[in-house]
Amino acid sequence: MRAFPFLFLVFVALSWPQTLEQLSKQGNDLIAAKDLPAAEQFFGAAADKARAASDRRWESEFERAIGETFERRFDYVRARPQYQKALAIRLAFAAAEAPIDNAKEIARHG
Repeated sequence: MRAFPFLFLVFVALSWPQTLEQLSKQGNDLIAAKDLPAAEQFFGAAADKARAASDRRWESEFERAIGETFERRFDYVRARPQYQKALAIRLAFAAAEAPIDNAKEIARHG
């Protein structure tokens, strides 16, 4: 029964016009409160919002934060793909923004 109030709060929180930075703070507050399943759900919705806004930096950060929620629950099997997804996003926009020599170096290590 606890899921309904939480899902309602996620809906309300994500429906208000907020910056992605504010969403990050709210998700981190859930982590600090040790409500890791709620933080996972919240960051998932925030990642969707960042994707819709074509903000790859925040999308990457929210995907990383989902991985953190798994890691804090000692679920490394589920944490790793989230971290890899976040890293792939970061490398993609870093390579696109970097000078050509740096882009080659990033691609070589990616």
